[in-house]
Amino acid sequence: MNQQGLKGLLGTFAMFSLAVAAVSCAASGSSPATSADAAAQADTASTDGSADGSSADTGADSAADAGTDAAQADTGADTSGGICTPVAPLCTDDQILELNLLKTVSKRTIVNTAETMGFLSEVDATAGGFNPTESFLYARFTATGLERVDLSDQAALDSTEWDIAFRRYIVRLNSGVSGPSCVSAGVLPVKTDYEQVTAASSSVTMKTEAYYDKGCLMVEDGSGLKAPGTVLSPWWQYANCVQTTGAVFQVQLADQRKLKLMITDFYAPAAQKTCNSSGAVPQGSVGAKLRIRWAELPK
Repeated sequence: MNQQGLKGLLGTFAMFSLAVAAVSCAASGSSPATSADAAAQADTASTDGSADGSSADTGADSAADAGTDAAQADTGADTSGGICTPVAPLCTDDQILELNLLKTVSKRTIVNTAETMGFLSEVDATAGGFNPTESFLYARFTATGLERVDLSDQAALDSTEWDIAFRRYIVRLNSGVSGPSCVSAGVLPVKTDYEQVTAASSSVTMKTEAYYDKGCLMVEDGSGLKAPGTVLSPWWQYANCVQTTGAVFQVQLADQRKLKLMITDFYAPAAQKTCNSSGAVPQGSVGAKLRIRWAELPK
């Protein structure tokens, strides 16, 4: 074959390859969906469903796979050298729309009770009900307990003043796509005893929030309720009620302090125990009254 004929053949092959790639990209696209009705079900009791008592032991694994092992977007504050350099989060317009991020400020309460090591913080994350009418409740970890920070959702996207935010069963950290700061966390091995965690572990994979991908598509948590897959999503699983998994987390704050953290209850303790064992809660049980144990770990 002469040189001119070879060039023509190569040009035809290149055009064919580009066409195939374009078709493949178009076929792989997807769009996120939201469902207020499905989210509401997570807060209500059902006497029809039941859950195996062992389900709480496996929930942390499945939620971690769905929520925190997703491909990380190239976002988030820079922590090189141990100093947090804030970076504006991406996909903010998508989050405002899909996560219903509001301009109102939550005035819900946080009550702290000192424990031998750390605190038990009772957080009112009800946010106005099944279809929230209030912003997330924003807070920071201090020497005297978990302290509320009065920010609206949209203001919080630009603020480094908060560490963690709560609304119903969704718990976000201030990092990555969630906020401009550097708060990260990782889940400790399944069945870790909270009481036995007395020092930070170097083997924990610490992650920042990446519940939106590079294309600004929401990465869900695997619960089936269209909830974002936040770093702390493994704290719960859904089986006709919000079951706690017993997951223990290691959290690193923007100033490099490290904590251990465990969300023990979504309902009152007795109702939570029933939910975890049977997949149902007593009629009239109020959800989103979170109980959180946490303590700063030695440097």
